[in-house]
Amino acid sequence: MMRRLALVAAGAALLAPIASGVAAAQTDIEPRDLQALIDTTGTGGELVLPAGTYSGGVEITRPLTIRGQDGTVVDAFGESTVNTVEAPDVTLTNLIIRNSGDSLDREHSGVEANAPRVTITNNVFEDVLFGVFLRGAEGSLVSNNEIGAPSGPSGSTIAGILLLGEISRNLASN
Repeated sequence: MMRRLALVAAGAALLAPIASGVAAAQTDIEPRDLQALIDTTGTGGELVLPAGTYSGGVEITRPLTIRGQDGTVVDAFGESTVNTVEAPDVTLTNLIIRNSGDSLDREHSGVEANAPRVTITNNVFEDVLFGVFLRGAEGSLVSNNEIGAPSGPSGSTIAGILLLGEISRNLASN
């Protein structure tokens, strides 16, 4: 009986570093590759993102919907625009969009929409130079977003929503 207890205790001691290594690995998870998920979503499809962090700096080139569950973060880590929309009929909803780059000449934004009928609703924008930048995005809807207004690199106040060109759009409750 004592021999069996000694073997169990020795086995537990050997497994402890493995178990603690697994726990450590789980707390140090890399952001998920959002661009790969977008690229595998069909035209007109819906991509539902579970809570977690996804790498930003993505380009959306076909109609689709990206819907986050509570706690879904898209983060550009201070490098670029977080989401660039180049296709019509794209919807971004229920996302935390954060950490765009800070380049004024590159107009780093949380969302840059360069296509018509883009819908941006129920999102939270954190630490972005421009929240939403609509560039010729005819017929777009921007509503129910929380857009912070950080100071730019030169100390200037940056726009929450920036409109470029003569476009019809619906802006509400931002």
